Amino acid sequence: MSNANEIRSRPDPDAETERARPDEPERDRRPIVASRRRRLLAYLRHNGERICRDVVVLGVWALVATVWIHAFGLPRWLCYAATFAGVVGYTRVTSPWSRPYLSPDDLE
Repeated sequence: MSNANEIRSRPDPDAETERARPDEPERDRRPIVASRRRRLLAYLRHNGERICRDVVVLGVWALVATVWIHAFGLPRWLCYAATFAGVVGYTRVTSPWSRPYLSPDDLE
């Protein structure tokens, strides 16, 4: 019988997320999500539009740079350099993706 009570007392990783306690003012107010699957889904839901926009912008940049460089007969290595410079420049001017939750690993 004690095993059954122990099993029930373990937290379910797919259970609802915990909320930050209101008596802890210095702690982040994002929910704590224990399940990796739920963290991934929350991350994709929160940043999905941004990820798609970034993929489109970088894909268009790579296509335009490739077409432009090949149209002028410039060397192929310049295409790689222009694509790399565009990706680095884009990541420098945009803000990073954010997590709408806290991982239990963040609390350690």
